[in-house]
Amino acid sequence: MSSKICDFSFVCRIHGVSLDGLGKVVLGRKVVNKYTTESIPELFGLDDEIKETIIKEFANNLVISGVEKGSQSIAQEKFYYNAELALSVLRLYSCALYDSAINQVRIRLIDNNVYSYNRPSCFFRANKENSLTTLTGYSELKQDFKIDSELIQILKTEYFFNEFSYLIDKKEKNELENAVVKSLFWIGEAQTDRSYASVWINLWSCVECFFVFGEDKVTERNASGISSILVYGGYSHEKYNDYKILKSKITKYYGLRSKIVHYAEHTHINEKLLEELSVMVAWVIISIISLIIDRGYTTLAEIQKEAERLDKCNSVEK
Repeated sequence: MSSKICDFSFVCRIHGVSLDGLGKVVLGRKVVNKYTTESIPELFGLDDEIKETIIKEFANNLVISGVEKGSQSIAQEKFYYNAELALSVLRLYSCALYDSAINQVRIRLIDNNVYSYNRPSCFFRANKENSLTTLTGYSELKQDFKIDSELIQILKTEYFFNEFSYLIDKKEKNELENAVVKSLFWIGEAQTDRSYASVWINLWSCVECFFVFGEDKVTERNASGISSILVYGGYSHEKYNDYKILKSKITKYYGLRSKIVHYAEHTHINEKLLEELSVMVAWVIISIISLIIDRGYTTLAEIQKEAERLDKCNSVEK
């Protein structure tokens, strides 16, 4: 078995990202860049047909690449998992910076079916005299998350881009760092899902890993935790400056989650709700990493203790 374990280099195409004047973006031990024809000679041991396929599908497309160790199957699963986490760093920032990103951006690993995340094509016409037939064809989904040197610099200096990227590959993580990685996984699930109800559940999973302990006071813990982070977490958000109003809104939103989980409702979530919750979730995660880096937080209990203190302060009648 040991003879089958070694380092494997992987390259996988991605969609939903564009690099404006950047040669590459480094995400921990993964690299996003354009796969150029100069890379093709590195391929060896392949017949001409497979080489032609690789050239056709990969050349001049954005790819994510990296090295994983193990047997071939294990290394490949590790690569897919870690590549998704790396891309979720970009998904996180897209949601933090653009309200519509949760609905308009699909950053993803892709297979041969480029359009697997689109609605099916169809043709149709109104049941009226002389109405025209319309064809909805395949079209690449919506818009890319555009990254240039200025944006990368801002993300690195103000919003902990390097720290997020490093955390993915860190072997020994504390409790709070593990929770951040969990949240990255779920924001990736949220942005690549097409069902509004599923996206809503995934977004809540992003933050529940920080604020929920056991089964007691789940709604209260989420509402006070998210509100305290957004209002007092170190970033000034004009739309989230009233603690009581924000807490009331989050409580309502968690009730919408309960309708899905407990009553199988699925038609009450719309794009506007997803946009607002996704921005909240993204800034909660960014604020959590700032508490880790700037204030040395290591445990969920520290987050909870501070959230409870701030909640009590806001509960005092003025």
